[in-house]
Amino acid sequence: MKKWILILAGILSFNILFAQNSNEADIDALYHAITQTKSYKDQLKNNKAYHQLYSELKSSLTDTNEFEVFKQLCRLIIPLKDNHLGFYRTPGSAHKWPAIKAQFDSENLKKIHPDSLEGIYDVQGAGFAIYKNANEYHIANVKTGLLSGYIFKTPHSSFDAILFSNGQVPYILIRNVKLVDGDLIGTPFRKFTTTNHALLSNVKESYEFKLLNEQTAYLRLSSFASNPKNIEKATAFYQQIADSLKYLFLIVDLRNNGGGGYKTSQQFISLLKKYKGKIYILQNAYTVSNAEQFILKVRKLKNVTTLGTETRGQITYGSNYGNNVTLPSKRFTFYPTDMNGIKEELAVEDIGIKPDVKLNATTADWIAQTLDYIKKHHE
Repeated sequence: MKKWILILAGILSFNILFAQNSNEADIDALYHAITQTKSYKDQLKNNKAYHQLYSELKSSLTDTNEFEVFKQLCRLIIPLKDNHLGFYRTPGSAHKWPAIKAQFDSENLKKIHPDSLEGIYDVQGAGFAIYKNANEYHIANVKTGLLSGYIFKTPHSSFDAILFSNGQVPYILIRNVKLVDGDLIGTPFRKFTTTNHALLSNVKESYEFKLLNEQTAYLRLSSFASNPKNIEKATAFYQQIADSLKYLFLIVDLRNNGGGGYKTSQQFISLLKKYKGKIYILQNAYTVSNAEQFILKVRKLKNVTTLGTETRGQITYGSNYGNNVTLPSKRFTFYPTDMNGIKEELAVEDIGIKPDVKLNATTADWIAQTLDYIKKHHE
């Protein structure tokens, strides 16, 4: 009996030592990768508190539960205002997420004010509860009672979330999560099942130009993706409409524009700078990255008014090359950024760009609301 106890103790000691060595190697690799980013050099270089955090994690992280290790490693990422960074469990079909029972009262959560992060959310007809648990929020499936993720406050007036999945990527860090117009931005969770007019829906093509009335034209720019195929498509569209902007008013719809690069967007920026009429830009919380940079550039024009809600606040740094860093244990993958930050852009990272005119997400279509605004101010 003693022999088996000694063998089991030896195995346990080996597993703990192996986990500790793996954790240390992962912490060192992640810390090194972060310190190479432009955002770290702008914000945290020579920051004693951040280096102390790294040292504490390295000395204390002995957990053998890989998800707990992931949560702790996220602490190295959260201090950075850089929402283009990515961090996730390395894809693997063999990895199965263990079921974790949650504890929540769905009836009480239904009574919480809609503007509160806590409450009941909908995902394609399925209910999910978000509730506070100590210093974090938990997400749970109402029907199964199983945990679906965590949400954490950040130092930057927003939240970061870790969401679980049954797919190839078992869990992933989602940065800069915010509740806007009933949508938990960056996640699939919505507080309302009614139509959200802030969103752009049923759109098949990335670009559209049409006449709304005798005085008003509509220009939709839904992507600034800078891959060769989209640059070609965007340029062809630009050439098609470049001589058509001869109306008194122009609505430029940037809702749900996920960004891209100036190789695509600059031609449209130049086009708007030449336009002599009044420009009304529609923006929402899914207006991201280069689409936000687009707004910062054109809103300086005297003939521009922005309408909608705050943009995502995922505007600066970005990635030229898209290189991933797989940590030594192979358990986790980090996606670093490599582009320079701009002071003007960094000021709205996390926060987003506020519109000149706030539009209501529940009362009416945003194009109709914009037309009403134009009519009221130009009668």
